[in-house]
Amino acid sequence: MLATASGTRRELRMVVPASPEHLRAVRLVAADAAGRAGLDFDETDDLRIAVDELGHWLIPVTVDPLRLDFSVGDGHVLVEGRAVLAADAPPLDHLSELILESVTDSLDIAIGDHEVRFTFVKRRGAVLCR
Repeated sequence: MLATASGTRRELRMVVPASPEHLRAVRLVAADAAGRAGLDFDETDDLRIAVDELGHWLIPVTVDPLRLDFSVGDGHVLVEGRAVLAADAPPLDHLSELILESVTDSLDIAIGDHEVRFTFVKRRGAVLCR
């Protein structure tokens, strides 16, 4: 991961082929980012679940590699990404959306013309009241 001049934020970009066997690498990067941000075991697991849930939805319906950007700050991880969707791609199902909302501290998924963009954050010590 790269440190900025201030040394407080580190970033990593992944371009992942749309294949299930590459999800393990994404989960490993998410866990590493969580460790660098100081997240505890449960928070780290939540972050891995979030990237896994998105990956399992996107990999079968994308026509290009997935792009994920991990930004690590003091006490949080920001994940931003995008994928180009096939013409007949189904939307994110309700259960997956509920899972993502429960394991992230903020979530934004925007589906446009054959493209999905997503952003989510996992924070250290955040208390969720849903």
